[in-house]
Amino acid sequence: IARPIDVLNCDDLILFKLLAGRMIDRADAATLLRENREAVDFEYLTAWLARLDLEHDFLQIWQEAFPGEDFPIRRG
Repeated sequence: IARPIDVLNCDDLILFKLLAGRMIDRADAATLLRENREAVDFEYLTAWLARLDLEHDFLQIWQEAFPGEDFPIRRG
């Protein structure tokens, strides 16, 4: 019997990892960013980061993944 399998896209997986907040999840989020940078929808991600109040956590992960590089979407 074939059964559908639900999966998260990379953007949502990054959000779930940040929500979990464990050190291993934060490291996973940084790796997901590095390995999937071209596929990440930064506008979508930014909107959800704001809704979930995860912006500060994400910016720390961003700096871990891309030291010295500004986040690609400017707020304000």
